Amino acid sequence: MENQSTTNHTIDGLRFRYFAGPEDYAAIAQVMNASWQADAIDYVDEPDDIVNNWSELANFEPDEDVLIAEIRGEPVAWCMNSIFVMDDSNTQCIRVDGFSKPGARRIGIAGLFMRWQLDRASIQFQKYPHHGPRELRSWSYDKMVGREQLLQGFGFVPFRHGYMMIRTLEGQICQEEMPDGIQLRPMTPDLLEVYFWAKNEAFRDHHGYRVATQRELQAFLEAQRGKPMDGWQVGFDLATGEIAGAVDVYISDQENRRFVKKRGWTDPIFVRRPWRKRGLARALTTRALQFLQDAGMTEACLTVDALNPNGALKLYEGLGFKPEFKSQSWRRAVPAAHSDSRGGAHIGLETLTFQVGLREIDYARAATLSNLSNVYDGIDWTFSEDLIRETWPRLDNTAPDRDFIRIETDKGELAAIARYNWETQLGGTRVHRHNVHMHPDWRRKGIGTCLMKWLDARVAETDATHVTEHSTVVHIDGPDSNVGLAALLPLKRFMPVRHEYIMINHELSTAPDFPLPQGFEIRPVNRAHMREIWQAGNEAFADHWGATVPSEVQFERWRKDPLVRPEYFSVAFHVASGQVAAQVQGFINESENALFNRKRGWTEDISTRRAYRRLGLARALISHSIRMFRAMGMTETALSVDTQNSTGALRVYQDCGYRVVMRETTWEKVTQQAMTSIFDNK
Repeated sequence: MENQSTTNHTIDGLRFRYFAGPEDYAAIAQVMNASWQADAIDYVDEPDDIVNNWSELANFEPDEDVLIAEIRGEPVAWCMNSIFVMDDSNTQCIRVDGFSKPGARRIGIAGLFMRWQLDRASIQFQKYPHHGPRELRSWSYDKMVGREQLLQGFGFVPFRHGYMMIRTLEGQICQEEMPDGIQLRPMTPDLLEVYFWAKNEAFRDHHGYRVATQRELQAFLEAQRGKPMDGWQVGFDLATGEIAGAVDVYISDQENRRFVKKRGWTDPIFVRRPWRKRGLARALTTRALQFLQDAGMTEACLTVDALNPNGALKLYEGLGFKPEFKSQSWRRAVPAAHSDSRGGAHIGLETLTFQVGLREIDYARAATLSNLSNVYDGIDWTFSEDLIRETWPRLDNTAPDRDFIRIETDKGELAAIARYNWETQLGGTRVHRHNVHMHPDWRRKGIGTCLMKWLDARVAETDATHVTEHSTVVHIDGPDSNVGLAALLPLKRFMPVRHEYIMINHELSTAPDFPLPQGFEIRPVNRAHMREIWQAGNEAFADHWGATVPSEVQFERWRKDPLVRPEYFSVAFHVASGQVAAQVQGFINESENALFNRKRGWTEDISTRRAYRRLGLARALISHSIRMFRAMGMTETALSVDTQNSTGALRVYQDCGYRVVMRETTWEKVTQQAMTSIFDNK
């Protein structure tokens, strides 16, 4: 890649894989910390924290429920699903989590992750039956604008919020009196299990409660091994010896070093029901604050559910805590059970790798994939290996090593291939073009959205490198039968601007025979006439929609196209001047005919130069081409036409026996550069 900015947005070398084992914990922590830092959230996660957190989860299988994204071997993002049942509502939930490094954001990875997570959730729900409500859950902080947009885009709705709160430790801290009958005692390792169950019982009336498991207990005990507990404030009932309430106090040296802070945490804070409304939480918290101040800390933090039923938010505000940022809980309905286009097993992103560039070994694979994609969309057009080799690398303003992107499976098969190029229209408008061929099994999984991010980056880079005073737009063509494309493009600000028909003539024996006007004659042509024919065609199409500035690159691509056979052309010459007046560039796609077991000739690139229009030349040449193909044993002819052609071509083709069989749409998006220019002019 040319620069770091490009590298961050091309997804070259992007690959997905499952969690591989303990060696991944460090990389996962690194991604989390980079994500926190990018969102200006002063958290630090250590590998041991992840180990302990995951060990608490029941029915959680990291090697199936965690997906990691790598770019050229470096983990840059990860996501996971965890399933649990909330005892307060008997709701079975799957929580979807995800973290990305800054350079891996806004390139489509999060969207791909979310689609994988929804597919994975449908499998998890099937695997763990439940009699009761079900839903997906997630979370965000108000600093995470991108994450909130992602969740909204996938149907999640916010339903509950909380705060991360901070209190300064400057000045004197007024300690509240302990309630009668409650005694403060030091916390010791032998009391950890009692503490664990007391805390779990205290939160029984809180939102999202679930009975803790022995597995969670063991994870908690392991997490506390060797950690200091001298700051814990634990109140015991003198009469029964039970834990009445507590404040867990801890200081993260790693966090404070990284963010150059002196911060301590008072979290969680709990009081069991028999001892509530007596000031115990206030008394324990003020003692926790005093401990932190004595330890040299300058601020204390905690988290709180804003809808806590016991008035915790009001209590903490009364103790001087102020919201630092808001946390949001999200939910959505259970996704439909997963099925792929073959009705078979789950097909996941974990098998994919994204690679930029088109190589010699890719031509045959690209032809196979393109043909499969076209057949699925009902497009009767095929690509041969030679056709791709001679035309794709020669597109206007394209470079095979950067303007093609392959998405490959772990078996070396192509899941999708996309290409990008740009060209300049005669009026000066720059048109960026994007084309994708995708295997049916890989559609509707978010890959198209990811490729749109890649396209946006290439467009922005081109417009920044090749500055133009004219407007720039992006065009994507696709058949109306590609419902996925039609659903995606409006979401990416594309609008349909033009339509094209594919037309077929099945009645070659009864096709009208239109005579050639006087003063013109059809002459045999060969490759010696190529330049003259090409120039005449360019002149004829100069007043058509989308006409581009002719270039030598275009000529060479056309000349070397294996489908361009001048012996199949029907070309009319003006006798007096000797000029090419009109033409039909006939051809036969042998691989297409073999695949669909038919005999079709194409009557394409039909054009008449302006000086010779309205004389019947087009009708005469089309009928001549039809007779030629009929004599060659063809049983049908085909062509494409702009439905808004200004010269009335559609009616001409109908007169020649052609009928519409398919419509294709050109979608257009105005680029950011063009929008900026518009506003600047205003």
